[in-house]
Amino acid sequence: MFGREIETSVIVGMYRVYVDVLGDNVLYRRYRDDVVEKEVITKGVLKLLPMYPVYYPRFITKYILCEFNRPIYVPPMDSLSLYFYLPIDAAVYSYSGSSFVIIDIIPLHNLYKYTLYGPPSRYGDMSGLIARYCKTDVF
Repeated sequence: MFGREIETSVIVGMYRVYVDVLGDNVLYRRYRDDVVEKEVITKGVLKLLPMYPVYYPRFITKYILCEFNRPIYVPPMDSLSLYFYLPIDAAVYSYSGSSFVIIDIIPLHNLYKYTLYGPPSRYGDMSGLIARYCKTDVF
């Protein structure tokens, strides 16, 4: 699904994406159920690529805080390699020559959660960084 040109239509999560070529232009439409949520006319080739989920619904933070479903124990003076799933969104890029522009970000999740990461300040009020929260498996 990712990295390919969008030529006609594709289903991404709960959305349907339609692309129509109108001469030199491309008409991009994203539907949820039967309602058009986004419509853009652009030039170039459209591609669907994964994107970190920090730009939807708007840019709030550049941090993601992942809680593992099971605890990971690492002995002192040792190291561990692990893999885990990060939540992603899908970005639709319009390419023309060597330049590109993001024309749409398609959310692949129904619910986004945020958390405050960091210790309370010495005055007892809350401080820290806002991060997108996710719970994930570890491999």
